[in-house]
Amino acid sequence: MSMADVRAAFILAGGGDLSLTDAAMRHVGEGAHVLQFVGAHRDGARFDHISPPFRGDPDQRAREIAAELVAAATVINQQEDRPMPAPAPIAGLASTLRDHLREATARADQVARRAKESVSNLHQVLDAAEGTVQQLDTAAADIQAALGLSTNGGPPLDPANHDD
Repeated sequence: MSMADVRAAFILAGGGDLSLTDAAMRHVGEGAHVLQFVGAHRDGARFDHISPPFRGDPDQRAREIAAELVAAATVINQQEDRPMPAPAPIAGLASTLRDHLREATARADQVARRAKESVSNLHQVLDAAEGTVQQLDTAAADIQAALGLSTNGGPPLDPANHDD
């Protein structure tokens, strides 16, 4: 019934799920003992357990306490893994937000389609305007040539007036 035996019994019963930073045993009279274990679970959660007074084998009680701590941690971890249902007001708010987001997304899609159509139309209008400008440039050049308005400053190129 040494403290080293109590610590060893606790650690072995923990099966690698518990580590100890401190362990103590007090005699509280009439053959009763109190055990205290301070340490951590494998996931890092700390524990500080003080047993109620007991009579009997401290090694056996240390094994029982270790098993209880491991079992309690397992139950807590299983509960944390399950999704907790949201209270009705929060669930209602979440549903409302999802609905508004869905509507906003649909509206954004409509605006994007309209914008794409408008830009495409603008390109068609600009292409037509560019074609018209090219036709105007060609017509102006034809008129200038017909009227003889464009010269390089030399004599006319009329072959009848050519001196060779």
